[in-house]
Parts: sequence; C-alpha cells; structure tokens
Amino acid sequence: MVWAATEPLVYYVAESNITWVSLLHLPFITFLMPELHEMHCEKDSSRLFVLEDEEIKDLLKLVWQWRIEDETLVKEFFFSDFISGVAFINKVAKIAEQENYSPKFKLEQKKVEVILCTEEMGGLLKNDFIIAAKVDGLLKK
Repeated sequence: MVWAATEPLVYYVAESNITWVSLLHLPFITFLMPELHEMHCEKDSSRLFVLEDEEIKDLLKLVWQWRIEDETLVKEFFFSDFISGVAFINKVAKIAEQENYSPKFKLEQKKVEVILCTEEMGGLLKNDFIIAAKVDGLLKK
C-alpha cells in the first residue's frame, strides 16, 4: 500500500486500485505529522494539558524502552564507565536547556536513570515524550 498526499485529497494504492480519501474524513493523520524527536516542547503553560491514558499508551509506543512509573517517564541507560554517564547527562542537559525543560537524573557508577515529568501539571505531558525521543536520538548519533 502506498500513500500520497495531494491537497485536499489523499490517495492510496493497494492491489492496483486507487482510492481517494478526503483529508477531512481521516480522524488522525500520522503520516503527515513530524516525528516526535523533531518537535519542540510547548513553552506556553496555558497550552499544556495532562495526557489521557490512551494518549500515553500511543506515545509510549514511539519512545524505545521508556516506562511509566508513578506518573513519570523513566529509562535506564548503561555506560562503560562513570565518566561516560556524566557526559551523557551533560548532553541531555543541553537538550533540556534548549527546550526549557527540567529532567531528573540518578547516577550510579555506570548507570544513568533519566526521569521525565512536569510535576506542577500533575501528570505526563506531550513535552515529556518529546524530550524522551530527543534523549533516544542522542544514542543514534
């Protein structure tokens, strides 16, 4: 199946049949949205909202090996030595500074645990998942 967008219609080809679908009739157009790691955190607190359980489940599929723990997003990273873990924390801190975000870290010898949440909001936000995706991107570089 191949999808292609031509304003205001989308068509897909499956088994040599072309089907046209109006963009207005598609409930959620994931193929037109930017990747999570390409997004930026919302800085306007009036536009922030706590995610519903279903939204959290969907976003959790987009970040690799992160888990939900007490309304926080958590992942452990393992390194060959202590200094590599500290260097990783510094890289995450640089991303966080650019996005006006404050992650928490636990550092134990060769293990770094990154904890993401926006405590003043009382739950997980899309910003938390954006930062998680950006942190995952550090390991791909």
